[in-house]
Amino acid sequence: MESMPRYRDWLHLSSRLLWCYDDIVARRATPPGLQVVPLYAHNSAWLVHSGWAEVTDADGRIVRAAPGEWLIARPGRLDQRFAPQTRMLSLAFDVRWADGAAWLAEGLSTVVPAATAPQLARRARPMVTLMNRLAPETWDARDHRFGHRDFLRLQSALLLFLTELVDVLARQGIAPDYRDPPDERIAQARRLVLAWPLGEPLAAAGIAAAVGLSTVHLQRLFRQQFGTTLKGYAEELRLEHAQRRLRMPEVRVKEVAEELGFAHQAGFTRWYRHLTGQPPSAARPRA
Repeated sequence: MESMPRYRDWLHLSSRLLWCYDDIVARRATPPGLQVVPLYAHNSAWLVHSGWAEVTDADGRIVRAAPGEWLIARPGRLDQRFAPQTRMLSLAFDVRWADGAAWLAEGLSTVVPAATAPQLARRARPMVTLMNRLAPETWDARDHRFGHRDFLRLQSALLLFLTELVDVLARQGIAPDYRDPPDERIAQARRLVLAWPLGEPLAAAGIAAAVGLSTVHLQRLFRQQFGTTLKGYAEELRLEHAQRRLRMPEVRVKEVAEELGFAHQAGFTRWYRHLTGQPPSAARPRA
């Protein structure tokens, strides 16, 4: 049996609630029946009330939840589909180690009968209630302004939900991923990339200097840790931002291009197509 992590090891774990709602999917997110392939760096937890929800992961594994079931989706590239007028409670949360590894991934996606885990819905309700009060018109909280008290309330509610979720998944033989503490220099480099303005070119040399490494050495260690370069990691963040914003019906493609530093929409379209094989319009909501 692996030894229990020390408290200071847990300090490398971060948790964020990204959105939550309880509504018909078409009102809040991707239109029903439409298949998309977004970059899901986060986990999703969906409690289906009516209709059905389905995901297909990068390995081609299909998982579907019917009414009265939770679908707990793994992070990574997913195809998602919903029956028309599907109503569900939806949460998106990002829980990962300082090296970028997801805390909950192995063994997912999975379906959990709600009747066997009644506390999950009870733990989710405070987040839905808060979000309905603070940001009733949006399905994604990241661009909404919050005071520190409301932020801390949401974080507290998320931690209680995660505590229950881990116990529920344990009954299915699914356990979180525990990681050894990362090289602090690489963890700091990742934090700097995460904080870098999405519309500005990434200065790898400046990040290397900030963490006390040569650019070549940092790139080598960063690739070993994350499987990509600093720029590649930054491009993944930019793509995630683009796909998230494009799924919002009130946001124009031109706005997304400007947010990412493109002087012309055509340049953004070429960049997006190069990374996804599709034009930005493919991610737009459909009537």
